[in-house]
Parts: sequence; structure tokens; C-alpha cells
Amino acid sequence: MERTIFDKNMMWQDHLPTGWSALYQQLIERVTAIDPTLRVTGAKQKFGDLSIHFDRYNREADALARIAEQSSRSLCQMCSAPGELRADPTGVYATLCDLHAGATRPSDRPVTYTIVVHPSDD
Repeated sequence: MERTIFDKNMMWQDHLPTGWSALYQQLIERVTAIDPTLRVTGAKQKFGDLSIHFDRYNREADALARIAEQSSRSLCQMCSAPGELRADPTGVYATLCDLHAGATRPSDRPVTYTIVVHPSDD
């Protein structure tokens, strides 16, 4: 049996930290309701933030992805508890709660934002 686009999009969940699983699933459910043909081409943790890419531009889906990415900045990627961006002694970034912080320290890296520029719909 062939997998649906939803199932294929959910496969990217395996590339994400466990603590962001519910956030990612909620995003995919909402994106599927907007456009069931939209495909995820990448989902990963990047510099402590969730990063998601689609196969084509969809204004509503991209807005939802940016909201999910922003939400990941305060959600422990290990357990989903409230967290903050931290760095380990080698400079590897992760969003972690106090319980999972280990040898990390709060990061002084400025918050990064994704800016997506697409041609006008006009």
C-alpha cells in the first residue's frame, strides 16, 4: 500500500528531537487541512530551532511553519517542557529545559528569524 502525502510528511518527524514531536504533528495536520498535496522537503533542528521546508510556496502553510519554528524556541527539544536556547562548551545549540540542560549555558546568540521572500501573487 502506498503511503499518503500526510504519512510521508510525518516521516520527517524521525529527524526531529522527541520533544518537538507534538508540535510537528500539529503543524502537519493543520498544513494538510490547508493543502493536502503540500510536501515537506526538510525538517530538522538547526541552531536550536525547528526548521521546516515545503516543496512549494503556500502562504498559509509557510506562516504556520514560521509559528511552529518560533514556538520551538521555548520548548525543550527533549521533553516538551518550557525551555530556552542554550549552548554546550563546544558551541552546539539546543533548546532545553533546566532538567535537560546538563553542561549547557543560556545562549547569548541573538534570536534568528526566517524571512521568506516569494514573488507577488499579483
